[in-house]
Amino acid sequence: MTKNILSLAALFIASAAVFTACSSDDEILSEQPVNPTAQQVYTMTIEATKSTGDAAATRGLYYGTDGALNVKWNEGEVVEVVQTSGTTNTTLGTLKAKASNDGVTTLTGKLTGLQAGAQLKFYLHGSTYDYTGQTGVLLSDANSIEKKYDYAFSQTTDYVVNNSTVTVASGINLEAQQSIVKFTFVDNNGNAINAKSLEIETTNPLVEKMNNIDGTGNSLVKSMTITPASATNVIYAAIPNTEPNKDRPNDYTLTVTDGNGKLYTYTKNVTFTNGKYYEVKVKMPKRCTLAKSTVGMIVGTDGLAYYVEDKDNLPTDVTAAGMVAYKNGSNGLVIALTDVGDNTCWAYQTAGVASSHEPKVKVYSLKQSSEDEVKYYSWKVASRDEWKQIFDANGGNNEYYTGLNTAIGNAGGSTMQKHNYWTSYRDPSDGTYCYLSLLESGKVLYDWCYSDGYHLFYVRACFSF
Repeated sequence: MTKNILSLAALFIASAAVFTACSSDDEILSEQPVNPTAQQVYTMTIEATKSTGDAAATRGLYYGTDGALNVKWNEGEVVEVVQTSGTTNTTLGTLKAKASNDGVTTLTGKLTGLQAGAQLKFYLHGSTYDYTGQTGVLLSDANSIEKKYDYAFSQTTDYVVNNSTVTVASGINLEAQQSIVKFTFVDNNGNAINAKSLEIETTNPLVEKMNNIDGTGNSLVKSMTITPASATNVIYAAIPNTEPNKDRPNDYTLTVTDGNGKLYTYTKNVTFTNGKYYEVKVKMPKRCTLAKSTVGMIVGTDGLAYYVEDKDNLPTDVTAAGMVAYKNGSNGLVIALTDVGDNTCWAYQTAGVASSHEPKVKVYSLKQSSEDEVKYYSWKVASRDEWKQIFDANGGNNEYYTGLNTAIGNAGGSTMQKHNYWTSYRDPSDGTYCYLSLLESGKVLYDWCYSDGYHLFYVRACFSF
Protein backbone atom coordinates (compact mmCIF):
# COMPACT_ATOMS: atom_id res chain seq x y z
CA MET A 1 0.00 0.00 0.00
CA THR A 2 1.27 3.46 -0.86
CA LYS A 3 2.67 5.20 2.24
CA ASN A 4 0.96 8.54 2.82
CA ILE A 5 2.75 10.98 5.13
CA LEU A 6 1.28 13.33 7.73
CA SER A 7 3.66 15.72 9.48
CA LEU A 8 3.33 15.97 13.28
CA ALA A 9 5.35 18.48 15.32
CA ALA A 10 6.65 17.35 18.66
CA LEU A 11 5.62 17.87 22.20
CA PHE A 12 6.91 21.19 23.58
CA ILE A 13 5.89 23.40 20.60
CA ALA A 14 2.89 25.72 20.83
CA SER A 15 2.50 26.52 17.11
CA ALA A 16 -0.73 25.73 15.28
CA ALA A 17 -1.31 22.67 13.08
CA VAL A 18 -1.39 23.04 9.28
CA PHE A 19 -2.85 20.38 6.98
CA THR A 20 -4.00 19.73 3.42
CA ALA A 21 -7.60 20.28 2.40
CA CYS A 22 -10.38 17.84 3.33
CA SER A 23 -11.67 15.30 0.87
CA SER A 24 -15.31 15.25 -0.18
CA ASP A 25 -17.90 13.02 1.45
CA ASP A 26 -18.07 11.02 -1.79
CA GLU A 27 -14.45 9.92 -1.44
CA ILE A 28 -15.22 8.39 1.93
CA LEU A 29 -18.63 6.94 1.13
CA SER A 30 -17.41 5.28 -2.04
CA GLU A 31 -15.29 2.98 0.10
CA GLN A 32 -18.30 1.60 1.97
CA PRO A 33 -20.04 -1.59 0.74
CA VAL A 34 -23.76 -1.40 0.07
CA ASN A 35 -24.51 -3.49 3.17
CA PRO A 36 -21.47 -2.91 5.40
CA THR A 37 -20.70 -5.62 7.91
CA ALA A 38 -17.78 -3.80 9.54
CA GLN A 39 -16.38 -0.28 9.75
CA GLN A 40 -13.86 0.81 7.14
CA VAL A 41 -10.25 0.73 8.37
CA TYR A 42 -8.00 3.57 7.26
CA THR A 43 -4.21 3.59 7.36
CA MET A 44 -2.56 6.78 8.55
CA THR A 45 1.20 7.31 8.28
CA ILE A 46 2.58 10.53 9.71
CA GLU A 47 5.91 12.29 9.57
CA ALA A 48 6.19 13.85 13.03
CA THR A 49 8.52 16.73 13.83
CA LYS A 50 9.44 17.84 17.33
CA SER A 51 10.37 21.38 18.25
CA THR A 52 13.18 23.47 16.85
CA GLY A 53 14.45 26.92 17.66
CA ASP A 54 14.14 28.54 21.08
CA ALA A 55 12.05 25.84 22.73
CA ALA A 56 14.50 23.11 21.72
CA ALA A 57 17.20 24.71 23.83
CA THR A 58 15.23 24.28 27.01
CA ARG A 59 12.86 21.37 26.50
CA GLY A 60 13.04 17.80 25.35
CA LEU A 61 13.58 14.35 26.71
CA TYR A 62 17.27 13.53 26.55
CA TYR A 63 20.47 15.25 27.58
CA GLY A 64 22.72 16.37 24.75
CA THR A 65 26.49 16.72 24.83
CA ASP A 66 25.98 20.36 25.81
CA GLY A 67 24.09 19.29 28.93
CA ALA A 68 20.81 20.75 27.65
CA LEU A 69 17.58 18.79 27.62
CA ASN A 70 16.85 17.99 23.96
CA VAL A 71 13.92 16.61 22.01
CA LYS A 72 13.53 13.08 20.69
CA TRP A 73 10.96 10.41 19.88
CA ASN A 74 11.08 7.01 21.55
CA GLU A 75 10.29 3.83 19.65
CA GLY A 76 6.61 3.01 20.02
CA GLU A 77 5.47 6.28 21.61
CA VAL A 78 1.72 6.35 21.24
CA VAL A 79 -0.49 9.11 19.84
CA GLU A 80 -4.22 8.54 20.32
CA VAL A 81 -6.49 9.84 17.55
CA VAL A 82 -9.93 11.09 18.61
CA GLN A 83 -12.72 12.14 16.27
CA THR A 84 -15.16 14.92 17.20
CA SER A 85 -18.43 14.96 15.31
CA GLY A 86 -21.00 17.35 16.74
CA THR A 87 -20.89 16.71 20.48
CA THR A 88 -19.64 13.14 20.14
CA ASN A 89 -16.01 12.21 20.75
CA THR A 90 -14.77 8.81 19.61
CA THR A 91 -11.35 7.19 19.72
CA LEU A 92 -10.48 5.97 16.22
CA GLY A 93 -7.18 4.26 17.06
CA THR A 94 -3.55 4.96 17.87
CA LEU A 95 -0.40 5.84 15.97
CA LYS A 96 3.08 4.71 16.99
CA ALA A 97 6.40 6.49 16.57
CA LYS A 98 9.72 5.34 15.19
CA ALA A 99 12.73 6.18 17.35
CA SER A 100 14.42 9.46 16.47
CA ASN A 101 16.88 11.78 18.19
CA ASP A 102 16.62 14.67 15.73
CA GLY A 103 13.00 15.57 16.48
CA VAL A 104 11.58 14.05 13.27
CA THR A 105 9.87 10.67 13.11
CA THR A 106 7.15 8.66 11.40
CA LEU A 107 3.89 7.72 13.12
CA THR A 108 1.85 4.87 11.69
CA GLY A 109 -1.41 3.22 12.65
CA LYS A 110 -4.93 2.24 11.69
CA LEU A 111 -8.14 4.20 12.27
CA THR A 112 -11.65 2.76 12.44
CA GLY A 113 -14.91 4.72 12.25
CA LEU A 114 -13.68 7.85 10.46
CA GLN A 115 -16.46 10.25 9.37
CA ALA A 116 -16.21 12.81 6.60
CA GLY A 117 -15.44 16.35 7.74
CA ALA A 118 -15.03 15.43 11.40
CA GLN A 119 -12.37 17.07 13.55
CA LEU A 120 -9.38 14.90 14.40
CA LYS A 121 -7.58 15.38 17.73
CA PHE A 122 -4.14 13.96 18.50
CA TYR A 123 -3.03 13.16 22.05
CA LEU A 124 0.54 12.10 22.81
CA HIS A 125 0.48 9.42 25.53
CA GLY A 126 -3.31 9.22 25.43
CA SER A 127 -6.34 11.46 25.76
CA THR A 128 -6.73 11.02 29.54
CA TYR A 129 -4.22 13.18 31.36
CA ASP A 130 -3.35 11.62 34.71
CA TYR A 131 -0.57 13.24 36.72
CA THR A 132 -0.98 11.07 39.81
CA GLY A 133 1.70 8.65 40.97
CA GLN A 134 4.74 10.68 39.89
CA THR A 135 8.05 9.43 41.31
CA GLY A 136 10.19 12.43 40.38
CA VAL A 137 12.09 10.65 37.58
CA LEU A 138 12.59 12.35 34.22
CA LEU A 139 13.95 9.65 31.91
CA SER A 140 13.84 5.94 31.16
CA ASP A 141 11.92 4.55 34.14
CA ALA A 142 8.48 3.14 33.22
CA ASN A 143 6.92 5.65 35.63
CA SER A 144 9.07 8.55 34.41
CA ILE A 145 7.83 11.82 32.95
CA GLU A 146 9.32 10.78 29.60
CA LYS A 147 7.27 7.59 29.42
CA LYS A 148 4.07 8.52 31.24
CA TYR A 149 3.42 12.20 32.00
CA ASP A 150 4.60 14.06 28.91
CA TYR A 151 1.18 14.86 27.44
CA ALA A 152 0.74 16.88 24.25
CA PHE A 153 -2.19 17.81 22.01
CA SER A 154 -3.11 19.01 18.53
CA GLN A 155 -6.21 19.00 16.33
CA THR A 156 -7.26 19.54 12.71
CA THR A 157 -10.09 19.21 10.23
CA ASP A 158 -7.72 19.61 7.29
CA TYR A 159 -7.05 16.11 5.99
CA VAL A 160 -7.62 14.07 2.82
CA VAL A 161 -9.04 10.55 2.56
CA ASN A 162 -7.97 8.52 -0.47
CA ASN A 163 -9.32 5.00 -0.59
CA SER A 164 -8.15 3.50 2.72
CA THR A 165 -5.46 6.04 3.53
CA VAL A 166 -5.61 9.39 5.33
CA THR A 167 -3.19 12.19 4.49
CA VAL A 168 -2.35 15.41 6.28
CA ALA A 169 0.08 17.07 3.94
CA SER A 170 1.89 19.68 5.96
CA GLY A 171 1.71 18.36 9.49
CA ILE A 172 0.57 19.35 12.93
CA ASN A 173 2.27 20.65 16.03
CA LEU A 174 1.58 18.93 19.32
CA GLU A 175 1.38 21.43 22.18
CA ALA A 176 2.71 20.38 25.57
CA GLN A 177 0.10 20.36 28.33
CA GLN A 178 2.59 20.81 31.18
CA SER A 179 5.95 22.21 32.12
CA ILE A 180 8.77 20.09 33.48
CA VAL A 181 10.58 21.39 36.56
CA LYS A 182 13.80 20.04 38.05
CA PHE A 183 13.79 20.89 41.77
CA THR A 184 17.02 20.70 43.78
CA PHE A 185 16.50 21.08 47.52
CA VAL A 186 18.99 22.48 50.04
CA ASP A 187 18.63 23.80 53.58
CA ASN A 188 19.58 27.27 54.83
CA ASN A 189 23.22 26.17 55.06
CA GLY A 190 23.29 24.86 51.50
CA ASN A 191 23.24 21.20 52.52
CA ALA A 192 21.20 18.73 50.48
CA ILE A 193 17.72 17.91 51.77
CA ASN A 194 16.98 14.32 50.78
CA ALA A 195 13.25 14.25 50.21
CA LYS A 196 11.00 11.26 50.84
CA SER A 197 8.15 13.25 49.31
CA LEU A 198 7.36 16.59 47.73
CA GLU A 199 3.94 18.16 48.02
CA ILE A 200 3.08 21.00 45.64
CA GLU A 201 0.17 23.17 46.81
CA THR A 202 -1.45 25.93 44.79
CA THR A 203 -4.06 28.64 45.16
CA ASN A 204 -5.38 28.16 41.62
CA PRO A 205 -6.27 24.49 41.13
CA LEU A 206 -4.19 22.08 39.07
CA VAL A 207 -5.71 19.50 36.76
CA GLU A 208 -4.83 16.18 38.38
CA LYS A 209 -6.83 14.09 35.91
CA MET A 210 -8.60 15.16 32.73
CA ASN A 211 -10.81 13.00 30.52
CA ASN A 212 -10.65 14.64 27.11
CA ILE A 213 -12.95 12.13 25.38
CA ASP A 214 -16.31 12.87 26.97
CA GLY A 215 -15.42 15.74 29.31
CA THR A 216 -16.49 13.85 32.43
CA GLY A 217 -14.48 12.75 35.42
CA ASN A 218 -12.09 15.71 35.41
CA SER A 219 -10.34 16.23 38.74
CA LEU A 220 -9.14 19.64 39.92
CA VAL A 221 -6.89 19.68 42.99
CA LYS A 222 -4.94 22.24 44.97
CA SER A 223 -2.11 19.87 45.79
CA MET A 224 -0.16 17.03 44.23
CA THR A 225 2.39 14.75 45.87
CA ILE A 226 5.49 13.25 44.26
CA THR A 227 7.05 10.27 46.04
CA PRO A 228 10.48 9.08 44.84
CA ALA A 229 11.51 5.45 45.17
CA SER A 230 14.28 6.53 47.56
CA ALA A 231 15.10 9.81 49.29
CA THR A 232 16.75 12.32 46.97
CA ASN A 233 17.42 16.05 46.82
CA VAL A 234 16.57 16.21 43.10
CA ILE A 235 12.96 15.71 42.00
CA TYR A 236 11.49 16.26 38.53
CA ALA A 237 7.84 17.31 38.35
CA ALA A 238 5.41 17.43 35.44
CA ILE A 239 3.23 20.37 36.43
CA PRO A 240 -0.02 20.59 34.45
CA ASN A 241 -0.81 23.96 32.99
CA THR A 242 -4.29 23.50 31.56
CA GLU A 243 -7.51 25.40 32.19
CA PRO A 244 -8.46 27.00 34.52
CA ASN A 245 -4.83 27.74 35.34
CA LYS A 246 -3.30 28.04 31.90
CA ASP A 247 -0.67 30.68 31.22
CA ARG A 248 -1.15 32.72 34.39
CA PRO A 249 0.84 33.07 37.61
CA ASN A 250 0.09 30.70 40.44
CA ASP A 251 1.14 30.62 44.07
CA TYR A 252 3.09 27.44 44.75
CA THR A 253 4.01 26.14 48.19
CA LEU A 254 6.53 23.30 48.20
CA THR A 255 6.68 21.04 51.25
CA VAL A 256 9.48 18.50 51.45
CA THR A 257 9.50 15.66 53.99
CA ASP A 258 13.02 14.43 54.68
CA GLY A 259 14.22 10.99 55.82
CA ASN A 260 13.72 11.96 59.47
CA GLY A 261 10.16 13.11 58.92
CA LYS A 262 11.05 16.81 59.20
CA LEU A 263 9.19 19.27 56.99
CA TYR A 264 10.66 22.08 54.89
CA THR A 265 8.44 24.72 53.29
CA TYR A 266 8.99 27.28 50.54
CA THR A 267 6.47 29.55 48.78
CA LYS A 268 6.73 31.45 45.50
CA ASN A 269 4.42 33.11 42.98
CA VAL A 270 5.54 31.99 39.52
CA THR A 271 4.29 31.09 36.05
CA PHE A 272 5.23 27.68 34.68
CA THR A 273 4.63 27.79 30.94
CA ASN A 274 3.63 24.80 28.85
CA GLY A 275 6.51 23.29 26.91
CA LYS A 276 9.22 24.86 29.04
CA TYR A 277 11.86 23.15 31.16
CA TYR A 278 12.96 24.81 34.41
CA GLU A 279 15.80 24.08 36.79
CA VAL A 280 15.10 25.52 40.24
CA LYS A 281 17.40 25.30 43.26
CA VAL A 282 15.28 25.85 46.34
CA LYS A 283 16.70 26.91 49.71
CA MET A 284 14.12 25.64 52.17
CA PRO A 285 13.82 26.59 55.85
CA LYS A 286 12.90 23.75 58.21
CA ARG A 287 9.31 24.72 58.98
CA CYS A 288 5.76 23.96 57.86
CA THR A 289 2.29 25.43 57.64
CA LEU A 290 0.03 25.16 60.69
CA ALA A 291 -2.09 22.66 58.79
CA LYS A 292 0.91 20.30 58.66
CA SER A 293 2.31 21.12 62.10
CA THR A 294 2.44 18.85 65.12
CA VAL A 295 1.71 19.57 68.78
CA GLY A 296 4.65 21.25 70.51
CA MET A 297 5.98 23.14 67.49
CA ILE A 298 6.72 26.85 67.84
CA VAL A 299 4.46 29.25 65.93
CA GLY A 300 6.18 32.29 64.46
CA THR A 301 4.73 35.69 63.72
CA ASP A 302 4.84 34.71 60.04
CA GLY A 303 2.13 32.11 60.66
CA LEU A 304 4.42 29.12 60.13
CA ALA A 305 5.43 26.39 62.57
CA TYR A 306 9.07 25.75 63.53
CA TYR A 307 10.73 22.87 65.32
CA VAL A 308 11.67 23.40 68.97
CA GLU A 309 15.33 22.58 68.28
CA ASP A 310 15.42 25.60 65.96
CA LYS A 311 13.90 28.09 68.41
CA ASP A 312 17.15 30.05 68.61
CA ASN A 313 17.56 30.14 64.82
CA LEU A 314 14.29 31.59 63.58
CA PRO A 315 14.47 33.90 60.54
CA THR A 316 15.57 37.42 61.45
CA ASP A 317 12.10 38.89 60.81
CA VAL A 318 10.22 36.20 62.76
CA THR A 319 9.41 36.15 66.50
CA ALA A 320 8.13 33.13 68.43
CA ALA A 321 4.53 33.91 69.40
CA GLY A 322 2.89 30.65 70.39
CA MET A 323 2.95 26.88 70.42
CA VAL A 324 0.80 24.36 68.56
CA ALA A 325 -1.24 23.04 71.48
CA TYR A 326 -3.83 20.83 69.78
CA LYS A 327 -4.38 19.29 66.33
CA ASN A 328 -7.37 17.68 64.70
CA GLY A 329 -6.54 16.91 61.10
CA SER A 330 -5.42 20.14 59.49
CA ASN A 331 -7.06 22.31 62.17
CA GLY A 332 -6.11 23.01 65.75
CA LEU A 333 -5.29 25.49 68.51
CA VAL A 334 -2.27 27.65 69.22
CA ILE A 335 -1.58 28.80 72.77
CA ALA A 336 0.38 31.97 73.53
CA LEU A 337 3.85 31.62 75.03
CA THR A 338 3.09 34.19 77.74
CA ASP A 339 0.11 35.28 79.81
CA VAL A 340 -1.70 38.40 78.70
CA GLY A 341 0.05 41.25 80.49
CA ASP A 342 2.62 38.84 81.96
CA ASN A 343 1.78 38.75 85.70
CA THR A 344 -1.41 40.80 85.35
CA CYS A 345 -4.77 39.42 86.48
CA TRP A 346 -8.01 40.44 84.82
CA ALA A 347 -11.70 40.56 85.61
CA TYR A 348 -13.94 38.55 83.28
CA GLN A 349 -15.31 41.76 81.83
CA THR A 350 -11.77 42.75 80.81
CA ALA A 351 -10.55 39.30 79.79
CA GLY A 352 -11.37 40.32 76.22
CA VAL A 353 -7.96 41.97 76.35
CA ALA A 354 -6.80 38.59 74.99
CA SER A 355 -7.85 39.80 71.54
CA SER A 356 -5.11 42.45 71.64
CA HIS A 357 -2.40 40.03 72.83
CA GLU A 358 1.01 40.59 71.28
CA PRO A 359 2.77 39.60 69.15
CA LYS A 360 0.29 39.22 66.35
CA VAL A 361 0.48 36.18 64.09
CA LYS A 362 -0.11 36.59 60.37
CA VAL A 363 -2.50 34.25 58.63
CA TYR A 364 -0.04 32.51 56.35
CA SER A 365 -1.06 32.89 52.74
CA LEU A 366 0.33 31.58 49.49
CA LYS A 367 -0.20 35.10 48.23
CA GLN A 368 3.08 36.99 48.46
CA SER A 369 2.13 40.19 46.62
CA SER A 370 2.59 43.49 48.44
CA GLU A 371 -0.94 44.32 47.27
CA ASP A 372 -2.42 41.57 49.44
CA GLU A 373 -4.11 42.60 52.64
CA VAL A 374 -2.24 41.25 55.67
CA LYS A 375 -4.55 39.26 57.93
CA TYR A 376 -3.90 38.14 61.49
CA TYR A 377 -5.25 35.36 63.66
CA SER A 378 -7.63 36.47 66.41
CA TRP A 379 -6.32 35.79 69.90
CA LYS A 380 -9.08 34.79 72.29
CA VAL A 381 -9.83 33.14 75.68
CA ALA A 382 -10.17 29.37 75.29
CA SER A 383 -13.44 27.68 76.14
CA ARG A 384 -13.61 24.95 78.78
CA ASP A 385 -13.66 22.25 76.09
CA GLU A 386 -10.73 23.81 74.25
CA TRP A 387 -8.69 23.79 77.47
CA LYS A 388 -9.48 20.09 77.87
CA GLN A 389 -8.32 19.43 74.31
CA ILE A 390 -5.10 21.32 74.98
CA PHE A 391 -4.34 19.49 78.22
CA ASP A 392 -5.17 16.13 76.59
CA ALA A 393 -2.81 16.80 73.67
CA ASN A 394 0.07 17.67 76.01
CA GLY A 395 0.20 14.82 78.46
CA GLY A 396 -2.75 12.65 77.56
CA ASN A 397 -4.97 13.60 80.48
CA ASN A 398 -7.07 16.73 80.77
CA GLU A 399 -7.00 16.49 84.56
CA TYR A 400 -3.36 17.64 84.67
CA TYR A 401 -1.59 20.71 83.30
CA THR A 402 2.04 19.72 83.94
CA GLY A 403 2.53 18.27 80.44
CA LEU A 404 1.39 21.52 78.87
CA ASN A 405 3.73 23.55 81.04
CA THR A 406 6.65 21.31 80.05
CA ALA A 407 5.84 21.80 76.36
CA ILE A 408 5.51 25.58 76.75
CA GLY A 409 8.85 25.67 78.55
CA ASN A 410 10.50 23.62 75.79
CA ALA A 411 9.14 26.10 73.25
CA GLY A 412 10.80 28.95 75.14
CA GLY A 413 7.62 30.31 76.72
CA SER A 414 6.60 31.20 80.28
CA THR A 415 4.82 28.37 82.07
CA MET A 416 1.30 28.91 83.36
CA GLN A 417 0.83 30.03 86.97
CA LYS A 418 -0.39 27.65 89.68
CA HIS A 419 -3.44 29.78 89.97
CA ASN A 420 -6.79 30.45 88.26
CA TYR A 421 -7.34 31.12 84.54
CA TRP A 422 -10.44 32.39 82.85
CA THR A 423 -12.30 30.31 80.30
CA SER A 424 -14.83 31.75 77.87
CA TYR A 425 -17.44 29.29 79.16
CA ARG A 426 -20.50 30.54 81.02
CA ASP A 427 -22.82 28.14 82.79
CA PRO A 428 -25.99 28.04 80.63
CA SER A 429 -28.19 27.42 83.68
CA ASP A 430 -27.38 30.65 85.49
CA GLY A 431 -24.92 32.59 83.29
CA THR A 432 -22.13 32.45 85.86
CA TYR A 433 -18.55 33.08 84.77
CA CYS A 434 -16.34 29.95 84.81
CA TYR A 435 -12.62 29.46 85.23
CA LEU A 436 -10.22 26.61 85.78
CA SER A 437 -7.91 26.23 88.73
CA LEU A 438 -4.34 24.95 88.44
CA LEU A 439 -3.40 23.28 91.71
CA GLU A 440 0.02 22.84 93.28
CA SER A 441 -0.31 19.08 92.72
CA GLY A 442 -0.52 19.55 88.94
CA LYS A 443 -4.24 18.84 88.76
CA VAL A 444 -6.79 20.96 86.94
CA LEU A 445 -10.20 21.72 88.44
CA TYR A 446 -13.02 22.80 86.12
CA ASP A 447 -16.40 24.50 86.47
CA TRP A 448 -15.51 26.87 89.24
CA CYS A 449 -17.82 29.77 88.61
CA TYR A 450 -18.76 33.16 90.05
CA SER A 451 -22.02 34.96 89.66
CA ASP A 452 -20.15 38.17 88.95
CA GLY A 453 -17.20 38.73 86.63
CA TYR A 454 -15.14 40.97 88.89
CA HIS A 455 -12.78 38.41 90.41
CA LEU A 456 -9.25 38.76 89.06
CA PHE A 457 -7.66 35.78 87.30
CA TYR A 458 -4.94 35.19 84.74
CA VAL A 459 -5.59 35.09 81.00
CA ARG A 460 -3.66 32.90 78.54
CA ALA A 461 -4.68 33.65 74.97
CA CYS A 462 -5.08 31.15 72.16
CA PHE A 463 -6.37 31.07 68.60
CA SER A 464 -7.93 28.51 66.29
CA PHE A 465 -6.62 27.61 62.86
